[in-house]
Amino acid sequence: MRMDADEYLEWEVVDEINEKLPLIPSDVNGIYIRRKVFFMGKWIRYGGFYPQTLLRIWRNGKGHIEQRWMDEHIVLSQGSKTIMLDGHIVDDNQKGITFWINKHNSYASREMVDLLNTSYDLLPRDNAVLDSEVLTGKDKRFIKEKIYAKLPVGFRALFYFFIVISCF
Repeated sequence: MRMDADEYLEWEVVDEINEKLPLIPSDVNGIYIRRKVFFMGKWIRYGGFYPQTLLRIWRNGKGHIEQRWMDEHIVLSQGSKTIMLDGHIVDDNQKGITFWINKHNSYASREMVDLLNTSYDLLPRDNAVLDSEVLTGKDKRFIKEKIYAKLPVGFRALFYFFIVISCF
């Protein structure tokens, strides 16, 4: 299982994991859990933050974490089946607004490196998620690398705005 230091499991998903994990068929190699992001004590439900579905539990030896600058995912072995839990992981960073701004500025820099690398192949890239049969961010990565990265810079924000709006 992969969790960040500022994340915790809601009690409902803890009970669900304890209940369902022993009963999962042997052909299921991954478990998706939705993530709630909290900022300054408030749940961010809109703007593309929720629902965010992430593969967070996988069988030993059946998956790996991509090696990327930004937006890495868990990639399962070919032919792997997955299930979705009803509960949530909560991302509740309590370090304040200065930390939040610095963190997102760092994300923006890492995202820029990733986009430049997509366009110019400057560094080796792990594209395992695009080759995966399992939806571990595959559609998001496809849109990001095959459409968004090829748009003129001035149209990217407008494109992103309409993509987020269409999700609601």
